[in-house]
Amino acid sequence: MSFKLIFGNEEFDSEILRKSDADQYVMKFAKDWILGKEEYTFLTSGSTGAPKEIRISRSMLELSARKSIEALGLSGISSALLCINPEFIGGTQMITRAIVGNYTLHVTEPRSFPIEKGRNPVDFISLVPLQLDSLISDPYGNEFLQKCKIILVGGAGLTPAIEKKAQNLDTPVYHSYGMTETASHIALRRVNGKQASPFYTMLPGNDVHLNEQNCLVFDGDLIPAETMTTHDIGEIKSGNQFLVKGRKDNIINSGGIKISPESLEKLIAENLDENSNPDSFLISSLEDEKLGHKITLVTDDQTKDWEGIINGIKWPQYFKPKELVLLPSIPKTLSGKIDRLAVREMIR
Repeated sequence: MSFKLIFGNEEFDSEILRKSDADQYVMKFAKDWILGKEEYTFLTSGSTGAPKEIRISRSMLELSARKSIEALGLSGISSALLCINPEFIGGTQMITRAIVGNYTLHVTEPRSFPIEKGRNPVDFISLVPLQLDSLISDPYGNEFLQKCKIILVGGAGLTPAIEKKAQNLDTPVYHSYGMTETASHIALRRVNGKQASPFYTMLPGNDVHLNEQNCLVFDGDLIPAETMTTHDIGEIKSGNQFLVKGRKDNIINSGGIKISPESLEKLIAENLDENSNPDSFLISSLEDEKLGHKITLVTDDQTKDWEGIINGIKWPQYFKPKELVLLPSIPKTLSGKIDRLAVREMIR
């Protein structure tokens, strides 16, 4: 006889109780949805500070899921793989799309290489950039991705090296733009193939424009208020297409010159080998008597000749890092992104 727990008509044996936190969350969310729960609580990613708790209605989650299904061409698929953290909005919406789209959702523990040998191919998979890079770089992982019909990537930016690798995939790869407050992505861009573009296209029913500080402002049926002003500095192309250049709150004022660290990080990434960890460095700043703040390269990778890399790059005038700081490790937020605020505190 084996141990069991029975609550009313629900029976839990030892195998169910051994399931991971990710599995438990997926089962609870699916059960809550089927039972008609009307509101759900999420934590924001914490990219710009401490994570905040917000509530999102069932109707908003469903609307977002239906728009994603339409935009990505998921109607009629039979299977998907959830291998990112299900407790953040991107992972939860993989569950919602599966319920709304009536297809099978396979769940596995989130990890850098998220598939095991022998796993059957799926039609749709959602990944973070690190996972995409790991799979593309592995023969078995690459073969698995080639058998998918749609690949969605989100949660962080794509480095030039990863984008270059993605060009070798026949499967369409889409990079998402969104946030917890908008119940997952509100815009998509194609990464590979003839339709590849650095510009995101808004999902139908939503619009974008710039304010006086050139920050992106959104409105539409996926926006929780009449308008949502972001700290993302952008560029509008035509219609509902936009480019993200960096974040206003990351701007460094060095000698009166306003510098976007993201643009410098992209330049550095373009001069590293394709196997370099994109989260092993960032551009920050240190106080300086003459400049106010001086551009500083921070890294936890002590295997590279960073001085040589810095001197080998053709920098725009005034943009060359004037200081190099080595850390034991670069702090991350709960969602795995570089915690820029924590880094600033560490190097002060």
